[in-house]
Amino acid sequence: MTRTWLASVIAVAAGQAAGCIIATGQHDTVDDSDALLDVAWSLRDVDGVVSACPANGTLAAVLSQPVDPLGHALGAPQTDLFDCAAQGGTIRLIPDEYVVSVRIESAAGGSVYADSLASDLIDLTAFDSAASFDIYNDGGYLALAWVLTGATGAPPASLSCGDAGASTIEPVVQAAATGALVDTIPLPCTNGLGISSVIPEGDYLVSLGAATSQRTVGMSAARPVHVAGQNRVTDLEPITIPIAGK
Repeated sequence: MTRTWLASVIAVAAGQAAGCIIATGQHDTVDDSDALLDVAWSLRDVDGVVSACPANGTLAAVLSQPVDPLGHALGAPQTDLFDCAAQGGTIRLIPDEYVVSVRIESAAGGSVYADSLASDLIDLTAFDSAASFDIYNDGGYLALAWVLTGATGAPPASLSCGDAGASTIEPVVQAAATGALVDTIPLPCTNGLGISSVIPEGDYLVSLGAATSQRTVGMSAARPVHVAGQNRVTDLEPITIPIAGK
């Protein structure tokens, strides 16, 4: 599909009811065996206030990426285009497993306002499903990775979460200007990486604590980080967490 063709479709589709697909991707025929996915999206501020879509005919592109059971991409994603203001719609997909995301973009396709985070794996092999996405105007996320080490010895040896006695990794996000702490959700230690909960746009000092259900067993040094808005994800280099007494 070309953007030139899409621009002409927008004018025709302007009078369509909210939630109708403006244009669809590879799977553009109707089959009774299709899986149905209800997709909803909202633009909002970190404080929870829902906002209107950006002006000038903004689209919501729903990207449905088929994946194998390990989450590896299989081929190209299907793209379905909606009027952003519809805040949702239903798409047809070949029954399979998918990872889905929503991109808010200009009608001409020349600029992207924001991308949602990707969904968890959605299994459409046997049943229809639904997915919803919050896209934050004034907040973003940190992509975190960590390594646990002994606090003594040279060089410090890497430790497993079990060796360290740690079950979770707790991001400590402190506003650089005021020292105020941002509430964040702990991440499973054994994952080795993860995406933080949403953080208001701004400058912070960020450290990671390794914790049991009762106490913190290790804390990394703090590092300065700028968190960008418009739902962007800021990647950090792997953070080393020394474990006390190891």
